[in-house]
Amino acid sequence: MEKSASFQINPQNSARATTSVDLTNHLSARGLFHSDADAGTSASIKTKSNPESATATISGSVGADADLNIDLQSLITSELNSIYPATVNQSTSNKSANTSRFIGERTGKDKHFFIFTSAGKLVFSQWENESHAMGLTGIIHTVMNYFNINDNTSMKQFSMYDGDGIMTRFVFADKNHIKLMVQCSNNYESTAQLQQQLDLVYSYIISSVSQRNLNKLMMKRSNFDLQHYLTDLDQQLLQSLCDSLATQQKLTWFANSLECLPMTPKKRNAINTVLSSQYLDFNISNRNGQILYTLVTSLDMRLISILRPSNHTLHTIDLQILFELVQLQLTDLLLDKVLWFPICFPKFNDNGFLYALIKVLPNRTIIMVISSQKNAFETLNEFVGRIGDKLMEDVNSNNLEFPLLDWHKMFPCINHFVYKMKRTVQIYTPFQPTNEMLQYYNHLKNLCEDDQGRTLNKSSIAMLKWKNDTSPGQLSGLYWTTEKFELYILLNDINISNQSILRSAKRLIQHMREVESYLFISRGVTF
Repeated sequence: MEKSASFQINPQNSARATTSVDLTNHLSARGLFHSDADAGTSASIKTKSNPESATATISGSVGADADLNIDLQSLITSELNSIYPATVNQSTSNKSANTSRFIGERTGKDKHFFIFTSAGKLVFSQWENESHAMGLTGIIHTVMNYFNINDNTSMKQFSMYDGDGIMTRFVFADKNHIKLMVQCSNNYESTAQLQQQLDLVYSYIISSVSQRNLNKLMMKRSNFDLQHYLTDLDQQLLQSLCDSLATQQKLTWFANSLECLPMTPKKRNAINTVLSSQYLDFNISNRNGQILYTLVTSLDMRLISILRPSNHTLHTIDLQILFELVQLQLTDLLLDKVLWFPICFPKFNDNGFLYALIKVLPNRTIIMVISSQKNAFETLNEFVGRIGDKLMEDVNSNNLEFPLLDWHKMFPCINHFVYKMKRTVQIYTPFQPTNEMLQYYNHLKNLCEDDQGRTLNKSSIAMLKWKNDTSPGQLSGLYWTTEKFELYILLNDINISNQSILRSAKRLIQHMREVESYLFISRGVTF
């Protein structure tokens, strides 16, 4: 049968599965899945479920055909039972196994990442038992091949429900030679957010291997064992990255942005002057072209200054990967020691490597220099030394961070907020939010976006109040997005009205605009 725009599959004419699992025997008799992308399958729903145990109204998207959920649940649970019979509870043997609970028992998380090759070879999993992970990877690989799940089709996820009505989503990303899946049983992250997380994980793999090398390895041998090709450091960072995404997601990942260190404009300009003057002196010494980027950050990876080409900027994901690599090795990076390693920036150029030199200064700042030349270590190390000496000499760099006015006094009802300037893709928050706060922010954001991450209007405001059964009172929240900014607010006030919330938000936005020069880097130093 020819596949139409509505994505129809006839198992009798489909290619055979690539593993030992025969999907045709598991599917319903008519063997047809129909998901009409033009039939308006998105709908608004109301539920009493929210982060933790609070109650609120939320919106989401509804799957087009319940038959697929039933068929896939039957497939996955029956195969899990045959591979791992010990996981079935004997007292409920007359019911289908709870797949999400099965996975949760082994990870302790409501989110789990799988990475495998197009041939079905496991690359990474958060499971400690690799044989179990390989078994489940075979099933996932078969499902993706049978239903032709890839980036060119409309189907990129499916959902299933356990006996208690708890939904578990399986979201996929097909990157040609590499396939990724995240299993998620939380109700506060959209499909678009989960796919962004898969893209971040994949981008890290490319940062270590490069797309060109990956293509060569896989085209030479399709069943190449990429898991053992990656270094121990690669595996360690993949584990750290996926664990963070599953348990305590970073604010910069959630907001797809960078965070800057608040500073007085005078002090930031002084640092910019040092970078500019040292770069000019360096080029005069006939070393032109060896430096692409220079970044100065705090130990917690908040950006202080950047030196870059006038016609190029590094993508947010590229910088996030660089910061993760540095932070993972920060304990080994003592004073007067440097890190030197190759790195591929997948959003900048995924086919080649650049080279990074990292050094920690005595004032607890970090200098990162990026070069395109493999043999430039000695000259770059000299350049970093000059910058460090000049910063310690000319800039009062022992106390760089500028404490803003006590915002608790200015906005007593606001418990926490996040402000994002879209033009610079940078955020400010008075302190790092807890995981529960991020759940509330997700909850608010999902009211203004569809499940694919598209904003419903150019300018949208969402306000909610949550009532928590475990503690008295209410928690109020606001999400405001325009073409220029995003604002997230949580307020601890039982009787606050929507009008008061909106007035506080307007005052906070006005205050953020007044202190933008303290909070954000508008351009940096260019050459």
